[in-house]
Amino acid sequence: MSSDAEGNETQRKAARILRAQGYLVQISHRTSHFRDGHWQSDHNDFFHAFDCIATKEGSPVRWVQVTTMSNTSARIKKVDPIPIDLRYASVEVWGWKGGQRRKHKITGEMLDRQYFQVYYKSKGWKPFPEDKLYLN
Repeated sequence: MSSDAEGNETQRKAARILRAQGYLVQISHRTSHFRDGHWQSDHNDFFHAFDCIATKEGSPVRWVQVTTMSNTSARIKKVDPIPIDLRYASVEVWGWKGGQRRKHKITGEMLDRQYFQVYYKSKGWKPFPEDKLYLN
């Protein structure tokens, strides 16, 4: 699977969660084209930073950047300077932790998988256990 296809799939997973929460969701789409002998990707992010915008009556607009768990700090640095008024909107980075549930090799403890860890600008970009969103 190409990185574009993986990114699009992860964005669709995030959109499914937001829609299940009652939000109307718009996703930016990635496109690929062949140029100069290799494939190139065009990212059509909102403000060159966000993958999804979600809105619901009575709730702040949610500006969401979707990425892998290992890439969250880079994405936080990318979206943090965007001037969005937090009184009216939520700025979020969703870090995807995929893979199969398995036991830790040393402790034998079951490891969490198949969830998004949500990092909120309003919470100082710190991860909190209650901000995990699991796929159903």
